[in-house]
Amino acid sequence: ASARRWFHAGAAGGSVGAMTSYGYMLHLGLGGHKDTAEARQWYEKAAALGETNAQRNLAIMDRRSGPRGPGSGGGGGYSRDSSPGLSGRGRPCFLPSEQGIGC
Repeated sequence: ASARRWFHAGAAGGSVGAMTSYGYMLHLGLGGHKDTAEARQWYEKAAALGETNAQRNLAIMDRRSGPRGPGSGGGGGYSRDSSPGLSGRGRPCFLPSEQGIGC
């Protein structure tokens, strides 16, 4: 649970990597409750700042539950590439690409 608090603090402070990581923890319910709506919000913030893992995670969420966002027939303008998530296994990715270790 403490990792989740740290990622939340970093996300609230503007770190795109922390936004993605915190969204991932919310998405899967790691370290606390599962909240896909809030996870989507953090992914969207990070994706809008160019974080590709957040964009990928939004695409995964869209494939599973249908797209949301501006223009509403689309996924908010985020890419839907053919290599979703970690190692192409369709799981969300949380590794911040700003550190050069993205999925």
